[in-house]
Amino acid sequence: MNTSHTAFSGELSSSSPKKALRLLCLNQRKTLPPEQIANKGLLLFAQLLNLPHWHSARCVALYAAQPFEVPTSKLFETLWGIHKHTCFPAPGLHAPSLALVSSLEDLAPGPYGILFPKPHCPPVAMANVELILVPGLAFAKNGARLGRGGGFYDKLLAAPEMKALRVGLCFEEYLVENLPEEAHDVRMHWVVTDKQCLRCLPTPP
Repeated sequence: MNTSHTAFSGELSSSSPKKALRLLCLNQRKTLPPEQIANKGLLLFAQLLNLPHWHSARCVALYAAQPFEVPTSKLFETLWGIHKHTCFPAPGLHAPSLALVSSLEDLAPGPYGILFPKPHCPPVAMANVELILVPGLAFAKNGARLGRGGGFYDKLLAAPEMKALRVGLCFEEYLVENLPEEAHDVRMHWVVTDKQCLRCLPTPP
């Protein structure tokens, strides 16, 4: 990964820069040993606890991590242990939604093998979410995000009623200077890595 910053910040000859970056990030991430992902995840979790809005948020939206993403199971256990409302994104018929999850057993494989809330999980209004943790293949220091390309989080974060503080999670190696952006992309307020909490945008009211 020592060359990843150069690869991301340099000019790409591909006519689809995001597609090329996604492939690069995904291939690199899949080479990370599970124990390294777990250790870096614990370091990131410690950084996240330093975020000033963490303790005041009453309703937090998480995601169920895939093997190559920042793990969140420990985070879920901590949130539930301190009695915070914890919800996970779910694929709706017309747009993504959110559902309350009280146990990791409330999650089941959905599209692309990603874990989503089971149908019995009660819905959560997006307006009630105060902090949302967002996965990404890479993030830029201005809060730009490189996603998987499906547009799921673009739709979720762009919903008019979604006013939550947006926090991107990634390992330090995937925090870069710049990323290509499109009009529909939504930037993060903060990006948290295993080494730092980086403020990217003013905090929403």
